[in-house]
Amino acid sequence: MQLRDLLIVVLGSGGMSAIISFITQIVMWKLEHRAKKEDGEDLVKGALRVILHDRIKYLAKRYIEDGFVEGEDKRDLIEMHVYYHDHLGGNGFLDHMMKDVKALPLLKRQIQREETPNENNA
Repeated sequence: MQLRDLLIVVLGSGGMSAIISFITQIVMWKLEHRAKKEDGEDLVKGALRVILHDRIKYLAKRYIEDGFVEGEDKRDLIEMHVYYHDHLGGNGFLDHMMKDVKALPLLKRQIQREETPNENNA
């Protein structure tokens, strides 16, 4: 029996349907696995979006109530808002608050140097 005859027997006897079924099962498993992974990533992004929304809202309210914001804090808040809005699909509800924060005057942090015991004796 030659290879050609063997292939005809295998293909005609249902061997080909078994191979096709096996390949189909592998493809379906891969698609289901990818869908589960993407669902998990969507959940993590959604949770992160909620956390950032809450934190941005809290900080923006605090700065607006104080009437000023420190430069470094302002940069951090703007960066959080960019990730929330542009990268995680934020809905724009915080845009008006961020506009108010950006308009606040900057307060430079005063770093007070602690005196050491040797400085008091000099």
